[in-house]
Amino acid sequence: MEEKETTLTSSGPGKNLNIESVRIKIWNGDKVYVDEIKDAKPNKNGVKLT
Repeated sequence: MEEKETTLTSSGPGKNLNIESVRIKIWNGDKVYVDEIKDAKPNKNGVKLT
């Protein structure tokens, strides 16, 4: 299965998205401070990243 990545900042009001997982990555140059991936659960509102 082909992996697809999308950078999303806003989907707009009332738009549903089929999201399977989320990732947050914070870096500066070559130094990575945070790189976290979590599965998104169907019919839930949001994914908590800490």
